Amino acid sequence: MKLSRQTKEIIQTVAVLLLVAALILLYIVYPMSNVKDTMGRSDGVEYTIDSLPPNEATAWIELGWAPDTLRVETDGLTNLAVLYATPNHRAIDSTDTTSTLPPEVPDDSLAGTVILLHGDGQDRDSVIAWAPMFLNNRHVVVAYDQRASGRTTGAYRGEGRYEADDLDALISWLDLRGMIKGPLSVVGRGLGAEAAILAAQEDQRIEKVIAIEPYLSSEEMLHKKRQDNGIFWFPLYNTVTWFWYEMRSSYAAPYRDNESIEGVGCQTVIVADAEALQGEAIARLKEASEAPWFSTQELFPNDEAGLQQKIFGFIAGC
Repeated sequence: MKLSRQTKEIIQTVAVLLLVAALILLYIVYPMSNVKDTMGRSDGVEYTIDSLPPNEATAWIELGWAPDTLRVETDGLTNLAVLYATPNHRAIDSTDTTSTLPPEVPDDSLAGTVILLHGDGQDRDSVIAWAPMFLNNRHVVVAYDQRASGRTTGAYRGEGRYEADDLDALISWLDLRGMIKGPLSVVGRGLGAEAAILAAQEDQRIEKVIAIEPYLSSEEMLHKKRQDNGIFWFPLYNTVTWFWYEMRSSYAAPYRDNESIEGVGCQTVIVADAEALQGEAIARLKEASEAPWFSTQELFPNDEAGLQQKIFGFIAGC
């Protein structure tokens, strides 16, 4: 049976409309939703300067430390929730009559300052396990919620560049007040590792970085997020996703591909699994870095004790 001309036109119109709808879903709705899920706040709450939650340190106090709580503004919009602890900041249980304050650690006997940076979608409490090994060995420890995380303002996380700028602003704030006792080291995971590497390339006050599972480029970050979140690949995935990320977040950090990876700016250890250590991004970083400053160590699954040994051994030089 032959179709009439009008019927054929209707079928063609419907086919075109279905194709347009599919393209809209694939290139607009789907990536916009994924950007919100992977780069937006994990708690879904957008804190502003006027709606900041209390900067309390309950988890740290329960662990035996009573750090100072600080608020540091970095770029006019980002207000970091910071914890600052020294070996003398031990929490004492007032109901325990046998407890006594430990001996004071004079400033001139402090071993250094360590800034701890959490991973993507986490908060500062996720790095709490790293703090005691430094505090018990005469280090000052600083930890904070990165932008759009925990008790810090913002709706969208950056991809490393903005986090590096926040870190640099915080170091300047602490340095101006004499709160950094050298040498200064930074330990970061994921997005925190990215911030540490990028900040150290420009800030010579940072003397050591241990970067756990860094992205190293926007290209690698998008690739990892797609794999970890089961996101469907489609043509021009990186370009489209980056476009909607900039639109939704209002951030304008330059897209960094693997070819643009720069060398490390201080003594740096990259800790990652065996596959990542053999990947293109780390190969490019090694090639661009000065040999004495760059090294790698393998990250083994479910080995938190081994990871802590790597962290402390490198920072403390033992």
